[in-house]
Amino acid sequence: MAAYLLKSEQTPSAVALGVLVDRDYTVKAAGGYLIQPLPGCPEDVLTRLEAAVYTADPVTDMLAEGMRPSTLLNILLPGFKLQLISEGERVYRCGCSAERVERALISLGREELTRLAEERPETEVICEFCRKAYTFTNQELRALIR
Repeated sequence: MAAYLLKSEQTPSAVALGVLVDRDYTVKAAGGYLIQPLPGCPEDVLTRLEAAVYTADPVTDMLAEGMRPSTLLNILLPGFKLQLISEGERVYRCGCSAERVERALISLGREELTRLAEERPETEVICEFCRKAYTFTNQELRALIR
């Protein structure tokens, strides 16, 4: 990822991710960082950042120690004045809904919706992210055509 950012966006970057997996193969903790200097960043600052990143422990080790994000920042950005704006747990939630699936079906176009409504009594759409199934009757599909 860092190589991509440097080559395609001409932005030197430090990227690291870690996932701490428990004995039962569940995710115990996950985290990471993306550090990118602003344009015009002095060379000595870049040198300090590189040194800190190269000497930092792997993210998974820091997660295993229960390290807080603020501590991680102080390790990766030593000597910089930091202001933590907010801290909280990040949770994945799929944003799918029946309304979003309806919009996706409408985007298929009138012909395709008509064909689906005529071929079967129900059409099932499964969200690729959370695997939730949405079922539409042929009457509901016809209503989307109008």
